Amino acid sequence: MTSTISETPSFRSSDPPAPHLTPPMPPPEGDSSTIVPIPPLQAHAPDPPTAHTSLDDIEDDATPTDIDKSDAQFASASTTPASALFPALENSVPSAVVPADNPYTSEQVAVIESIAVEASSLFCVGANFNTPDELRESLRKFAHKKGFSITSIGKKFHCSRCAEPACYIRKRLKRMQQNAPEKRRKTQSTRVGCTFQVSYSDVNYKDKEDKSIKINGSTCYQHSNGCFPCNTQLTIEKRKAGIVTVAVNESRIKSILTVMATGQRIPTGLLRDLIRPLYPPGTSLDTQLLFNFRVKRHLFANHIIKRFPGHLDYQGNARAKANHASIVARIGSLVMEPVSLINSLMVRHVDISSERSHYISGYHLKCQGRAVTTKCESTIKALKGLSSWGFSFYEKAAKHAKTLIYSRNHGGSHCFAHCDGSTHLILPAAAEHCSCPVWVATGGTTQCSHLLLVQGGFCRENWGARWHQRTSLGKSENKGNSWEQIQRLDDHPLEGDDLSMQDGGFGDGDESVSPQQEAVATTPGSRPETVALVNSPSAEYGLSEMHTIARDLVNSIDKVRDKTKKDLFLGTLVKLADVANGNMEQFHNESL
Repeated sequence: MTSTISETPSFRSSDPPAPHLTPPMPPPEGDSSTIVPIPPLQAHAPDPPTAHTSLDDIEDDATPTDIDKSDAQFASASTTPASALFPALENSVPSAVVPADNPYTSEQVAVIESIAVEASSLFCVGANFNTPDELRESLRKFAHKKGFSITSIGKKFHCSRCAEPACYIRKRLKRMQQNAPEKRRKTQSTRVGCTFQVSYSDVNYKDKEDKSIKINGSTCYQHSNGCFPCNTQLTIEKRKAGIVTVAVNESRIKSILTVMATGQRIPTGLLRDLIRPLYPPGTSLDTQLLFNFRVKRHLFANHIIKRFPGHLDYQGNARAKANHASIVARIGSLVMEPVSLINSLMVRHVDISSERSHYISGYHLKCQGRAVTTKCESTIKALKGLSSWGFSFYEKAAKHAKTLIYSRNHGGSHCFAHCDGSTHLILPAAAEHCSCPVWVATGGTTQCSHLLLVQGGFCRENWGARWHQRTSLGKSENKGNSWEQIQRLDDHPLEGDDLSMQDGGFGDGDESVSPQQEAVATTPGSRPETVALVNSPSAEYGLSEMHTIARDLVNSIDKVRDKTKKDLFLGTLVKLADVANGNMEQFHNESL
């Protein structure tokens, strides 16, 4: 008598033995029959490597490997776990369970070892590359030839089926917490923890201009944990990354949305005909791709809403009403739930407007705070009207001007030379513009080092366009006459304010004092308020009084270590002083 064992072969490397398997029963006493041993597993030999002509990224001479001829089955399930990418066996052939510690057959191991040997010869340890992009491109071509894709994490290029980084896990969990449980889609990652990686480091980390790199010793060329490079795996990874989608344009998507928004379910054949031009020739339009397309078309309208620029340059939500008609015209009137989309658009514009107003207000307060604490040797009066960007630009131009040798020729032209005597630049006699790259890059709204030397120092008129451009956001109540107010500044020059260019400073371009100002300023007991009254018919206090008030309170906030918070606090004091002086007529429309 012979007892037989009935079992179903399992192909998961991580699954325990099936619980329904019955152990072999011993033969009854007195019976000389023995248990027939199970023949060993006959591994399904993979097909010989053939060139895959349906992927445009694989060259004609490429020989990607494959494990069987069931590409359509694997391509139809992008969420198939890696442990299931094994050859299909006939149920009629008795076999043993594949060991969990070795999920590969002997032929697959040979293919993986050949890939590792070729990768180690092309990307050996110590090999130098000019840039990381060059290494990425070379590694990408090699990976597509062999049937896998790569991804970059830090200074390492991993197989796309590597373990999920911790930062990705945190983002995914955070995203899941924000979504409603009933709206979450259950997906299964294709990552299996493959150990293939090529890591690199800088050749000369001290030189920031040198982008050359070299491959270091932490490189691993072996694929493991069930990852087997083949045509099927590369197709799945490319489809998951969206690389196989080409020729996608908004008009074609809108036409498909219009057809799908009729409320009737579109037949599968018609849907395949609609989306076939969106994919390369030869791409299998399986059922899973069609299902994902039906799901993603609900997200297309929301995609446009999130990325529609709108009128973001205006404050408040009044301008958002003009976007409603354009949004409906763009996504079509047959899109699902247009009312809810418009509502989300309005909420988004309100949030963006509030955030933008808060940011602009804080920026102006910080600029005023920096004007109080910033110390410079010259042009104190005029530079108070500049932003932090303008002040830093002026300092760089003044520093560069000290390294130039300036002279005027007999014809009146201006000549600039380097310290070694070589000619640097020549400008005509009545030069108001400069041809240097710095001046051209700023659009002629600043003074470069050459114009500082030609015009004898800082000139407010040359910086007026930059000032108006900065205040064109609609936040300043003095827009249009900002420079006129700056010209009425009346604070006394500080020490070093009249230093010459040889001493490290530049004189003001037009700091002439009117006779009325000089008479009032020289009068014993005269106060700055009197000077401000002379210059301003509306009896507005100048910026110097506000700065004086804030400067007196600097000592009381020295305990604040954060410079940003200190500047914001000082700017708030300046704003409050402006309100107390009655200079803000539209204070109720502005927020601190």
